[in-house]
Formats: sequence, C-alpha cells, structure tokens
Amino acid sequence: MIQRIPGYMDAEYYYTSGVAFTSTGQYVEPYLWNYLNNPDTIESPANSYWMPAATLLTALSSWLFHTSSFGIVRLIFLLIAAFIPPLTASLAYTVDEKAMENQRHRRAWMAGLLAVFPGYYLTLLTLPETFGLYMVFGTLFLMLGNRTGLLNIRSTEKIKYCQKHLAGFGMLGVLAGMMHLSRADGLIWLAAGFGLWLMINNRQWKDGNLQTGSMLASGGLLVCGYLAVMGWWLGRNFLTFGSFLPPGGSLTIWLTEYDQTFAYPARSVLNFTNWWAGGIWAALMVRLQALWMNLKNLLGVQGLVFWLPLAAVGGWKLRRHTIVWAGLIMWLTTLAVMTLVFPFSGARGGYLHSSAALQPLVWVLAVIGFEESIRFFSQKRGWDASQSFRVLGSGLILITVFATGFIYYLRVIGPNPAEPLWEQDRRVYQRMDATLSQWHIGMDTPVMINEPPGFFAATGRKAIVIPYGDTDTLIQVACRYGARDILVDRDLPKGLMELFSQPGTQNGLELRFDGGDFLYYFVRDCP
Repeated sequence: MIQRIPGYMDAEYYYTSGVAFTSTGQYVEPYLWNYLNNPDTIESPANSYWMPAATLLTALSSWLFHTSSFGIVRLIFLLIAAFIPPLTASLAYTVDEKAMENQRHRRAWMAGLLAVFPGYYLTLLTLPETFGLYMVFGTLFLMLGNRTGLLNIRSTEKIKYCQKHLAGFGMLGVLAGMMHLSRADGLIWLAAGFGLWLMINNRQWKDGNLQTGSMLASGGLLVCGYLAVMGWWLGRNFLTFGSFLPPGGSLTIWLTEYDQTFAYPARSVLNFTNWWAGGIWAALMVRLQALWMNLKNLLGVQGLVFWLPLAAVGGWKLRRHTIVWAGLIMWLTTLAVMTLVFPFSGARGGYLHSSAALQPLVWVLAVIGFEESIRFFSQKRGWDASQSFRVLGSGLILITVFATGFIYYLRVIGPNPAEPLWEQDRRVYQRMDATLSQWHIGMDTPVMINEPPGFFAATGRKAIVIPYGDTDTLIQVACRYGARDILVDRDLPKGLMELFSQPGTQNGLELRFDGGDFLYYFVRDCP
C-alpha cells in the first residue's frame, strides 16, 4: 500500500497511542503534545484531548494481530471504510420510498460508486482516524430515525408511542454515544436526539395524547443508550481528572491564535480575560475567516465542486422529507460550532471531521439532484431521459474517479514516487534521529519538537511539544520535563521564530547542529 505511515498528526496520535496501549498495557501517551491539563510527567493519561474510539480500535487491531505494523493495524479501518459504500447505497435506496423501484436501484448504484471514489476522503478513510466512524454512525443515526418513523411523523399527524419508537430512541442514544466516543462534538448528536424527543412529546401534548410513562420511557432509553457506550469513559475521566470531561479541552474556546493550543501554562494564556483583551473585532475576523475556510471545505471536499450544486437540487427535490431537514439542521449546527465556538480547530480540520457524518447524505442528494436535472432538461430540450442519465451519469462518475485519483496523487505520491510526499515529514524525523544518535542522546532521553506524535511514530523517541511563548518559556518547559535537546524547524510559534530564521547560540540555548531544514539546540543551564 502507498500510504505506509499515518502521515499527519491526528492519525499519528491514534496509531501510536493505540499501539502503546497494547504493548505496555498502560493507557498513557508516550509523549506530551499539549499542556492543557498541566500534566506532571511526559507519560500522561491518553486521550485527554481527543476522544478514544480510534485509539481503542487501533489497540484492538494491534492486539488481535499481535503486531504494531501500520499496514496490519489499519485493517480494521479498512473494514469500516468498506462498509460506507453499501451503507450509502442503502440510504439512497430508502430515502424516497415513493420513487419507482428501478429509480431507487439506479440511485443506490450511483451513490454507492460516489462513496467508492470519495475524492479527498480517499486519503483519510483507511487511516486510524474518525472519518469513517463518523460517516457510518451519522448515516445510521439518520437512517434509524427514518426507519423507526421518528423523523417521518408529520406535524399534522396525531402520534402515539409504539414499541418501535421506544426502541428507536434507545438505539439513537447508542449511536450518539458512539459518535461522542469518536469525537467531542458528538455531543451535538445526543442533543439532536433530545431535540427529537422534545419535538415529539410537545406534539403529543398539543394533540392531547401525552402519556407521562411513554415520555419518561423514551427519554430514559435515549439516556441509557448513550450511557451504555459513554458511561465507562465518563467514569474514567472523573477518576483521572475529577470531572466527567478533561478540564483542558474547554480552554481552547479562549484561543486568539491557533498556536496557543500549546501554551504553557495553559490557563495563564487561555482565559476569558486574555480573549476579551484581544478585541471583539479580532474575534469576529477570526470567525469570518473560519467560516470562509469551512465553506471552501464544503465546496471542494464534501461537494467536490461539481456535486455540491446537484446536492442542493436534490435537497430541494426532497424538501418535504424530514431526513433532509434533519441533515440540514445538523450541518448548520456543526458549521456553527466549528465556526463560532472552535474557529481555529474548525478551520484546521475540525469541521471536515465533524461534517463527515453527513457526507453519505450529500452523495445521495447529489445523485437525486443529478437525476432531477436530467429530467428537467429532458423536458426542456427533448432529451431521452434514460439514455441521458446513463451517458452523462457515466461521464460524471468517470470525472469523479479521475478527480479522486488526482487528489490522491497530489497528496500522497507527489512528483517523485520513489520518495512519496506522504512520507516527507518522516524522512526529516529520521534525519533528526540520526543527528541525536551522533550526539549520543539515548532513546530514553526525551526531546522537544514541533510534532511529538509523528516524531515518536518515526523514531520511537519520547518527546514534548515546543510551547507557545518565548525562549524563557521554552527553557522553563524543557527543564521541567527533562527535554533539554530541542529540534526546531520553520513551523514555530511567532515568539520563537528567530531560533530558525537567525540560528545561533543565544539566551541559554546552544546551537549544536544545522541540518538545513531543521536545527538542533541544547539547553545549557536550567534556572
């Protein structure tokens, strides 16, 4: 396989933390990549920022096959990815039950093919990551609501709870729990379940059919389903941190720039006072920039440019179907959270991760929109609708296949197949490792670097992240955690840029080696 390594930080984190759990039996991170929870040691509790599902699946795969090989460990994520096309086809087949049988079959095949050639997502779905998990669980959430009738009850209908509705709420709770176990923003799917519960009970109350027992049973099953999945994790957090959710994660609400994610000590920088001091105008501009980036991801990644307008047409075609409205509401909620609350992480991939839950629905609506467009032009231009659908549909699928391959080539292979672009960072890390070995720095000696999960995946060396701040902060952190060997590249916080742009021994730091695209410093004296 061409992607022989995780390739970027999120996947590197899930891979290394999962394999470390299997090999050591301890659920800790073998490196320190942020200071949000003010950890006492480098080996701090795992998944104190990101949720654990991808880590645990990696650990399960590593345990089942008795290996830490990336190619083998990722097999479980390949299986999840393989489930997405038939799931998408099933959604396309069932979303509009009034359509003719041959029409539903045609939609299912075309939507399934879009999931097989998913554009940008092809480079992400087979990695230790949450994209595939979110696509599967988000689609099942919508399909389950649709199948049980919870999403299909008209506002004018009088409704009465039945066994199917009660079981549906329980399963929605389980799926919301699975989504929260995958990503922190999975909580909005639990909120969606409660929103649906409130809507149905409010309608029953207006109709004079409200039954207290059924209302409590449905709400209780929703909560129980959620806790059946998330209960153990909330308990673990409470025992570890004294709170049901790790206390550091909420600090990122107060970011005024992305690099503050790595601030030390975090609470001295990430607080309302500093956020307010940055100015409302600056906060507004950050959110407008995040909105622009998220909308570009909607067009380029989710819609692959030419499928998005067709998805809009399909959404309009099925505008009376509640599942479309449910998808729209969840998309708007996700966009709002990843733009207004977490603009920095949202613009840097958070929105792309979260909105993956709705991607199969986008593919289905795009196919329906394409079908509706063919019907419209057939009437206006006298086209043969069946032939036009086959010819133009085949052409669009071929364009999608080409676009998917081209994106994969640009992101993974690059101009030199002998040295894949996907492995560029690893080659630098291995040169850094060779430099440390030349200076007789042992494997057990922690170092400081910009991206500890990737460095650990490439070299097996423990590391801590370069903090946000100046050289005084850098030295303070290095001395506290015993990581006096520092490797820097051009991707540094603004307060430390001179270490790379003007290399040389300075401010208690000794320059030991200039590798061109990286520098090796050593902290001479600790205060």
